[in-house]
Parts: sequence; C-alpha cells; structure tokens
Amino acid sequence: MKVCTCFGQIMFKACQYAINDEKMIASLKQVNVKVAQGNLQKIITWTKKSGKGRQEWERACVERRLWLQKLKTPVKTRFVSKVIMFEEVLEFKKAIILCHGRKKTIAL
Repeated sequence: MKVCTCFGQIMFKACQYAINDEKMIASLKQVNVKVAQGNLQKIITWTKKSGKGRQEWERACVERRLWLQKLKTPVKTRFVSKVIMFEEVLEFKKAIILCHGRKKTIAL
C-alpha cells in the first residue's frame, strides 16, 4: 500500500519534531544567523573594497589551493542571494578563516 502525503504535512511534522527536541532547541540558541550573516558580510566587503583585504583574500585562496573568486554579498530583499552567500562561505571556509585571522592581526 502506497501512502501519499503533501509537502506541507511533511514540513509540519519535521518542524514539530524539531521543536520538541530539546537538544535541537539548545543548539539553535547558540547560533544567531543574523549575527553570523552580518559578520560574513563585513569580511566579504573588506576583501572587495580594501586593497589590503583583496591581497589577503588572494593569498589565502592560493595557500588553501582554491580558485580565486570574489565572494558575493546578499541582496537584502532576496532570500536566494543569502543562500548563495552561505554556500560560497562553506566552499571557501578555510580561506575565509585564514583571511579573517590575518585581518585581526592587521587591525591590531
């Protein structure tokens, strides 16, 4: 016997179980997506608009053996652009960590 359910019902059940899971709730409280997005936007803007930031980004990409690509900051009114930004951040995670560490040492 084949049971068909709609997408809305599946999402409702997934959210219901996520809300009831205490471990899930505790982990969500530790991460603030808006703060993370704001910090990432600052780093990306630094690598785009600052000459020193651009050089550090290029050096970090070369050291991590990644192709050189400018990261995109999201458009405020477009959810998809935020998703693209987070996907790029995951792809270039090691270079961003290296570049951000250098930014902190340069600022001091």
